[in-house]
Amino acid sequence: MARFGEILAELRQDRGLTQETLARVLFVTAGTISNYENNAHFPDIEKLTALADFFDVSVDVLLGYDIKGKSRIEALARIKNYVLA
Repeated sequence: MARFGEILAELRQDRGLTQETLARVLFVTAGTISNYENNAHFPDIEKLTALADFFDVSVDVLLGYDIKGKSRIEALARIKNYVLA
């Protein structure tokens, strides 16, 4: 989750929001948003999903997860094997 803060800051700035504005949306302080963006603290699952909803992205995007680094063929094979089992 080391990239979480960077991703959050980028999403916020891309939309022209201040930390204070985003804090009001989430019912937290601007200091909390600053801590998130500096990776000093991470949001609980409720705040994480609220952020994903607000920015209209998936949680995996917020966390910096990208399946492109993994073989999609392998992933599909694992799913198929699971379904068949």
